[in-house]
Amino acid sequence: MTCHKARDLFSARADDLLAAEQRVALDGHLQGCADCSRAWDRFSRTVSLLHSVAEARAPSGFAARVIGAARPEPWHRRLFRGVFLPLRVKLPLEAAAVVLVSTLVIFLYRESPEIERAIEAPRSGVVAPAAEAPAKSAEVEQAQGYGQTAAAPPPAPAEPPAVGGRLDAAREVRAPRDQDVQAPRAKEIQKSVPSMPEPKAAARAQGPFHLMGLLRPKSPATLDVQLDDLVKQVGGILVRDADRVGPGSIVEVVVPREAYPRLETGLRQIGDFTVETRAKAFPDQVRIGLRIAQ
Repeated sequence: MTCHKARDLFSARADDLLAAEQRVALDGHLQGCADCSRAWDRFSRTVSLLHSVAEARAPSGFAARVIGAARPEPWHRRLFRGVFLPLRVKLPLEAAAVVLVSTLVIFLYRESPEIERAIEAPRSGVVAPAAEAPAKSAEVEQAQGYGQTAAAPPPAPAEPPAVGGRLDAAREVRAPRDQDVQAPRAKEIQKSVPSMPEPKAAARAQGPFHLMGLLRPKSPATLDVQLDDLVKQVGGILVRDADRVGPGSIVEVVVPREAYPRLETGLRQIGDFTVETRAKAFPDQVRIGLRIAQ
């Protein structure tokens, strides 16, 4: 066996892979050749030194980082991995968060009636509009003007005081005309306002009374004459809806503003006079509604 062939068998002898015949031949050559024997000693010591070195290990995740740098992962996979992985840690936390948020929403829904009504309102499909107030006719508003006060009502047309028979003649001419005009209107008012407390509607001008009062006369038999004389004395006008003023009647008196104190004094002499409603300020011509009671 030559030296070159013997040195080629060093690796196989170190790994114990030689056949019996090759091992015998190599051992015989090493005993007879000093150079090959020294070369084998150096080779065997090198192999022993390599076997004494600890095995090197790559750090954790090294292979994944190398693969990721070589081929980038799609963004949706990175998002999924960041949100859900590792499942044993993130999945319980996410489930607990969902339960907590659901519980909070249910609590707020039950404790807030406004939210509950806002959610249930669209279920009906149609939201009923707010009911509009029915329009009131001029007669209804006029009927409801009894007993109301007015801050600045329009002044009623004043009639100058007449003397003697001129006042009586003017009243006689006006009374039938007012009754003819106001009779149909009074019926319409009674139909449209059935709850009006007054048994009869007085003939009057447009607008509410400036003062509404209740009069309980001491002598109902002579009330008509007494009231007529009192209005004449203060220079006013008496408007009534009955031939004779008595219990259950409603009369209207129009007097100048400066004559009202004398009228009130005279009414208290006729009977028990009580002011029910009164405007804050009187115009030049004061419209007074008197309800005659027992």
